[in-house]
Amino acid sequence: MAKTKNYLSLACMRLKKMRSTPCDLLTIPRLYSSCFKTTLLSDKVLSLRLKESKNAVRITLMFVHSGVSTYLVYSNKNPKFDFQITATTNKELLTKLIQKYEFFN
Repeated sequence: MAKTKNYLSLACMRLKKMRSTPCDLLTIPRLYSSCFKTTLLSDKVLSLRLKESKNAVRITLMFVHSGVSTYLVYSNKNPKFDFQITATTNKELLTKLIQKYEFFN
C-alpha cells in the first residue's frame, strides 16, 4: 500500500512541474510512464493505471470546440458512472483526474 502513495505523490510532483501545453493525449504516456501504466489505444483514447494499484481510467476525446477539449472518462473505481471533463491543457486535464476528482486514491 505504501508504494501506491509513492506513485501518487510522484504523479503530483510531475504535475506541478508540467507546462501548460494544449491538450494532446499522445504526449501524456511519455511524461507519465514512470507513475502510470499507460496504453494508447488510438490518438483519441488513452488508458491510465496507477502502478501498484488497481485504479484505472480510460480517457476518450469526444470533441474540441474553440480550444476546449471535452473528454469522456470511465473509471473502474465507479464503473456505473462516466464523467465528462473539459480541459484546455494537459496540465488541467491531469489536475482534474488526479487531484480534483481523485480517481487514483
